[in-house]
Amino acid sequence: MNTRREWIVRNARWGGLLVLGGIVARLAARGDATCELQHPCGACPQFAGCGLPKAKEARPATTTQPSSPPAS
Repeated sequence: MNTRREWIVRNARWGGLLVLGGIVARLAARGDATCELQHPCGACPQFAGCGLPKAKEARPATTTQPSSPPAS
């Protein structure tokens, strides 16, 4: 027979799973991340590794130079 304690434990377990599922769904939906900081990219501590388009535009363009001249 179900006791009150078993009912409370079961509902707490399912409630916890629902909360955890909601957190995971929210994090998964943030795949197209947006910057929530108010200052320019150059002052951001995560600027060097940031993959957002705004940060990519703010970084100086790097050109790749061939290590040796092309053979003619």
